[in-house]
Amino acid sequence: MHVPIMEGGRGPMGFAQLYYTSCERGLGGHAGYQFNAATPGVDARVLREVERFTAYEPPGSVPVEEVSAHPVSLSYAPDLGGARVVSRVVSSGADPSGRPGNYFAHSLVWPGADAGTADAEDPVPRPVATGDTGTALLPAELWEAGFWTQVPSPDPDLPLLRSPSAPLDRARTGEWQRSCGVRPSEVARLLGAVDAAVEGGRPVLVAADSAAVAHWIALVSHLLSPDRARAMGFTTYCARPGEVFTHVVGVPAGTDTDGLRDRFVVFRPPRHGDTGDGARLPEIAGPHRELAHALVAAGPEQAPDLWRRLARYGSGQERSLADWWPVLVASSMVEGPGRVPPEQWQTARRWWAGATWLPQPALAEALSRLLDLYGSDLPPEALQDLWALAHRTGSADQADRLESEGALRSLRSVVEGEKALGTVPLRSARAREAAREQVGALLEGEGPRVCPDRVLALLGWAWDARCGVPERSLERYGARVVAALISELPDGSDPDPSVAALVRARAEVRRGMVGALAQLPRERLARLASGPVGAWTVRDRDPAGVVLRELHRASSPHPDPAGLVRELMDARREARPHASPGLPEHDLDVELLGRVLGPAGAPGPAERTLVRLWRCDLLAPGVAGWIGDALTSVPWPERLRAWHRLAAALSGHWLRPRLPVEAARALEGWEGARPALRSLARASDEEIAQEGPWRVLRECSARAHPAVREAVRRRAAETLLARRDPGTLAGALGRCPATVLDAYTDRVGQALAEDDPDPVLAALVFAAARSHAWPRRPEDRAPAGSGAAWSAAPEPGDAGGSVPDALGAAPLPPGTASCVPGVRATGAAAAVRAELLTDDVLAPALSTWGRRRTNTVRRRLPAPLAAEFDVWLRGVRGPGPLGRLWEGWGR
Repeated sequence: MHVPIMEGGRGPMGFAQLYYTSCERGLGGHAGYQFNAATPGVDARVLREVERFTAYEPPGSVPVEEVSAHPVSLSYAPDLGGARVVSRVVSSGADPSGRPGNYFAHSLVWPGADAGTADAEDPVPRPVATGDTGTALLPAELWEAGFWTQVPSPDPDLPLLRSPSAPLDRARTGEWQRSCGVRPSEVARLLGAVDAAVEGGRPVLVAADSAAVAHWIALVSHLLSPDRARAMGFTTYCARPGEVFTHVVGVPAGTDTDGLRDRFVVFRPPRHGDTGDGARLPEIAGPHRELAHALVAAGPEQAPDLWRRLARYGSGQERSLADWWPVLVASSMVEGPGRVPPEQWQTARRWWAGATWLPQPALAEALSRLLDLYGSDLPPEALQDLWALAHRTGSADQADRLESEGALRSLRSVVEGEKALGTVPLRSARAREAAREQVGALLEGEGPRVCPDRVLALLGWAWDARCGVPERSLERYGARVVAALISELPDGSDPDPSVAALVRARAEVRRGMVGALAQLPRERLARLASGPVGAWTVRDRDPAGVVLRELHRASSPHPDPAGLVRELMDARREARPHASPGLPEHDLDVELLGRVLGPAGAPGPAERTLVRLWRCDLLAPGVAGWIGDALTSVPWPERLRAWHRLAAALSGHWLRPRLPVEAARALEGWEGARPALRSLARASDEEIAQEGPWRVLRECSARAHPAVREAVRRRAAETLLARRDPGTLAGALGRCPATVLDAYTDRVGQALAEDDPDPVLAALVFAAARSHAWPRRPEDRAPAGSGAAWSAAPEPGDAGGSVPDALGAAPLPPGTASCVPGVRATGAAAAVRAELLTDDVLAPALSTWGRRRTNTVRRRLPAPLAAEFDVWLRGVRGPGPLGRLWEGWGR
């Protein structure tokens, strides 16, 4: 609206008026339906909406010419084009042209702020005057007011209507309520249905004559808060209820409403003065039905008093009855005529906890009255909320009183096994200290022990109260209760979740627990440590739990076991000054090595552990023996490199003097053989094919430990594997010890059996086997290229077996040959070794190769030797398909 109807911005001056009918002259400048007259300045949007809103159609059950029998429609819209509008529409017979069905609408545009300019968060207009709780004008009160007219105005400009009378006041609606013949419970349901409609629910349809509908609407308006009543749109009569959008719609009493019950809540009251029972309205869903019943019991005359009381406590954001219900309960605890039932204390508790908008003096006064009336009966939840309220108001005495009572009740609930209640931080130092002492007494009590789940609740309470818990009490509880519960667990079972949560939550409980568990037998403690009990302490650094942490970490997989041993040694050393219970005597012992690295004999873990030892480490007597066992165990081929590293690490290590005699002998033997192995590796092709380097190797290994002999023969085989000249390889294989030959054939067999074998190695071995460089006497030399068998005769220095074969068997008598590995390579023995390479090494591998790989082998051989290879390969594989066919044809 743009009408200047405010005086100094303080209050309304009057209502703008609008006349709408079918006339010959009006504001439209033509004959027909138009605004006959209007107060100047009304917004065009409002005019358009009023024209639509006030459309009138007589009921079909009454003839059109019986104008006096047509119902009067009093309508109100809280937001019509941005303004609040109340209209009275009556049937006026024929229009000036003689057409029947004319009507006259007299509308008033409500003064004050436009509905369209209300706060987006406050869609319902607030009261016009501050403190409006029932004295301001309500739209429904204008029924039968004397200012309404149904005669067109000759003047198009209408004045503002000031101070309109309101004949349908609270006294008349009170009399109506007492004489309407409807039960109070049904009136309460009607009130709840209208409130729900304003909130967005289904509209209410009242089937009665328009006067009765107006009285019912006025009754509901007088029972609701004034703000809610002004937000309620209504019409006392409508011929087409499905096309009108108001919260309350009136239709004639005889209207068939069966088809409207899906969209409307239908209320069909009895005739005024009758006591017949009609169809009951639906019950109000929610506890705010108590507020509806209280308003109906108060009646229209006393309802403003109730709303004034609620307004003193309201936040200004309440709209519906459901919003006002907590305000009624909370205010009734302070100002009510009786005691609020306990089932409503929860509602009041939540409301008082959030009533931050009330001034502190009002809150302090209300708190004092609450404590006087309900102090001994209030539930713990209410005490907590009032406690926070007392702190907010600065009431020190009341805060101390509530703190003491609340702490006593909360601790009692913990002891009795009830749900522990949260609280606010204690502000009184005396209350905090008393609570702290009481918590400690509960944890250390000699009576029935407090269960872990109750202790968790107790700790949560102490945290919220900021009173703290004595650390010594928690440690004693862990040693006395938690350790007992865990030690009683059967093997493989998990602790109770409450025990797990408590132990994980407090380091003091863990400290007491691990100190008590450390007294258990070692194996029993190890089984506990391998499960969740050990996992609880893995991140701790407290010296008391070093044993449990060690057992847990030793039972868990680790990417660097030797590094883990070093970490556990350091943990033992750091915990030793603290006299931790159950701590081993030494930094490193055989038990720790066995738990982390496994049994002795593996050179890799032994070497990685050895290099991490310090002179200051306190070692148990068996540690040197555990490392020595890894050196004296004959190494597998896969462990040979690790054995070499272990021997190299022990050579100059400070632990060497502590090694057992057998390990010291093995280390000395290895150190004696290493120069011979180096000489062998550095020997030229001509030298390695002679007897000299091999004789030196036999002599230095003659009395060596078996583990050393195994390492020497494997290293010598690796040296031979690096040689790529067939003649050199043949001479060396003919003179090397038999065990070296065994190691060499093993390595070649493995290489040729891989998924991607090396044809070059196969060609080298075949060429060496067919080489003329094998050792033999000149008179036994076969014709060149004949491929005949070698004759057997000893070479100088091989007779009599003066030097035993330290790496294999003892030398054979002169002239003796063998077809198995382990024979000295002279004469026929050399032929045996050559055949060993082809028949026992090459044949099993090449028999499974395809043509592509065997062709590669052939291309690597000289032409004469390639032809010999083909003959040999056919002998290994047998005749091919064509050969077998020819043999069959010949037969």
